[in-house]
Amino acid sequence: MVPSPTQEPVEAWQRVSDDEYGYSFEVPATWIRDEESATPDRLMFFSDPTVIGQVGPLTLPNGLMKLDFAVDPVGKGKPDLTGATPIMVAGKPAWIISWEGSEAAGPPSFNVYILGSEYWYTLWLGCTPPSGADAKVTDTFIAKCRQILDHILDSFQIMK
Repeated sequence: MVPSPTQEPVEAWQRVSDDEYGYSFEVPATWIRDEESATPDRLMFFSDPTVIGQVGPLTLPNGLMKLDFAVDPVGKGKPDLTGATPIMVAGKPAWIISWEGSEAAGPPSFNVYILGSEYWYTLWLGCTPPSGADAKVTDTFIAKCRQILDHILDSFQIMK
């Protein structure tokens, strides 16, 4: 039997910030930053630390949430916002693209593009349900993933 992910809200958060790029946001305190590839403009966080450095298909009894974060200068180009829904994050224009419910698209994921005055801030959150999970466990896991994304976006600040 696959364990059911907790439905309790995340109680502890860690703040991630950088003064040079002018951002600040929170991720769950239990998530691990991939330090090998981390730079202030490129960050990766994993909900399960055992996947860092692993290659090939993995068994994920607890599922996996992975956050990729990137900062790019506004003049470098504009992200492809085809199919994106406009939202506001930190009082700035933002767009979200959600890939849910399509087997062909792989596990559910969310792209969020935030337009600051100097930078595009991009967050990609992938939500891979537990290996072998039934529909109920999968739905619970994806709902928790959405709650975490909502918190990350609510905590997002642009300081430049």
